[in-house]
Amino acid sequence: MFCNFKIFNIHAENEANVSIKILRSNGGREYFYNEMSSFLYDCAIHRQFTCKYAHKQSGVAESKNRVIVR
Repeated sequence: MFCNFKIFNIHAENEANVSIKILRSNGGREYFYNEMSSFLYDCAIHRQFTCKYAHKQSGVAESKNRVIVR
């Protein structure tokens, strides 16, 4: 997951000339790694976590992620 995010971040900066400001996830453990935290801090990317089992909040995060990926 972390490797994919790094690649996506590079593509966003190089191809679309935009930088990621906020990474929102559903509070799962995929974004809690120290390496990921260091990378986000170095890139000035703010993390937002929704409640782990709050379907309404998770749907918002996943919906926005789909918009970004398209």
